[in-house]
Amino acid sequence: MNIHMNFKIAIPSKGRSEYMKTKTLALLEKHGIKKKDIYIFVNGDEIDTYKKTLKGYNIVEGRDSISKQREAISNHFKDNDWICSMDDDITDILEHGKPIENLQYLINDFFNHLISTGLSMAGPNPCSNPFFAKPTITTDLKFCCGAFKCYINKKHLEKRDYDLLEDYENTIRHYKYGGGILRFNYITLKVNYNSAKGGLKDFRTIERKLVEVARFIKQYPIYAKSKKDGVEVSLIKNPKREIVASLWIGDYLNELSELCINSWLRLDYEVHIYIDTLNIPKSLGKYKDSGQLQFLKASEILKYDKKEDILPFSDLWRFKLIFDTGKTWLDADMFLLKPLPNQPEIISSEFTFQSGAFKSDLFYVANIGVMRMKSIHSELLEKVINKINKVSNDIPERCDRMKIFKKIVMKSSYLDVSPPSHYCPVSWWNTDQIYKNEPYTMKYGVEPLQNDFILEHSIGIHLWNWHTYNKVKQDFTKIEKDSLFSKLLKRITY
Repeated sequence: MNIHMNFKIAIPSKGRSEYMKTKTLALLEKHGIKKKDIYIFVNGDEIDTYKKTLKGYNIVEGRDSISKQREAISNHFKDNDWICSMDDDITDILEHGKPIENLQYLINDFFNHLISTGLSMAGPNPCSNPFFAKPTITTDLKFCCGAFKCYINKKHLEKRDYDLLEDYENTIRHYKYGGGILRFNYITLKVNYNSAKGGLKDFRTIERKLVEVARFIKQYPIYAKSKKDGVEVSLIKNPKREIVASLWIGDYLNELSELCINSWLRLDYEVHIYIDTLNIPKSLGKYKDSGQLQFLKASEILKYDKKEDILPFSDLWRFKLIFDTGKTWLDADMFLLKPLPNQPEIISSEFTFQSGAFKSDLFYVANIGVMRMKSIHSELLEKVINKINKVSNDIPERCDRMKIFKKIVMKSSYLDVSPPSHYCPVSWWNTDQIYKNEPYTMKYGVEPLQNDFILEHSIGIHLWNWHTYNKVKQDFTKIEKDSLFSKLLKRITY
């Protein structure tokens, strides 16, 4: 059967140029996969050896450790490319305990399922014993082993912080991004994990494993737990998601807010959107069906008077939401690049003018784009709410709710405010440049951060909804290539 190849085969290897001829490469040749579609990633000092031994294959310079090697694979290809990653010691792939008849058909089937489900990674049952295979395809959190997996390339998901648990970490990242891991539980591998020379066996010591497992469980407590006295980890099948919440008053979400909410869902948050009336956008519909996205009545927190100015109302509304429910607040125009830090309080901030008539003595001030306050810190919110209600009753025209909030926050001795680089790395006066492929310009005496730094170090990006639609008047069909916004779109779409 002649099958169209939409994917590339990527094989990380170390010290096994001869050995892999009779293993993975022999398997690929048997199934008619051409050498031009096979990329072998090796350390720089082994390139000549591999090129002499394995003529006709794409030999690519990678990295020494397996975690950095897998990052190198992702970086070599484009975002959204289809990659089938295989280790160099696979001798066969089994379906219901029998060798598969057509590997190309199986890999294409993996990717077709990924596209239809909206997920980003698929793999077989990691157990090599067919006795434990089950005739099912699942999408809950199950381990996807590095030995063989198919994924839609997302470079930010392929970064590694672990060496021995890198495939567990990668599984969680893809699970959080798509809301599931596609597992073909009736497909198993025939692999010689420990018999061959080379690879990383000497690096995998119990001492190193204990250290990594302890750090891993601390970083991913809702997704994984330790077993076998802390030497191994297991994934939690249906982890309980953290809740983030936002408010939308109006009939339709705009494109900017759709994009931002999708970024929260991609990080595996349970998202609560409080509304007065809203038609659910198509891009969010699949999440509503999964239970990951809920639409609730805004009046449950505070009733909205249509005559009231929406901005002051939304300020007080979010304070009451956090105080009453303990949920984490996100502005609807806050795009999340990374998970929020695991800490009891978060308050975002923005840069202030450092020159001109409105120059500030402070380099930045608190804002309410991201807010989380739990336990003792809720006392601050109670103070804010009471002050707003008092001023509103006594002198309504002088009730600046944001000023009240900022003043009380700045007087707090126990509350840390995040720096602007965490959630507002682009200032509102540079909003138009978010959509252009050009460096941000310095204004009001503030040295701007640039895109490479923002994408690497920021947790979120406030996209300034009001400025985008009322001042920039951005046409979302004319985003400049390689602008910050175009890079954010790539993270959400396939």
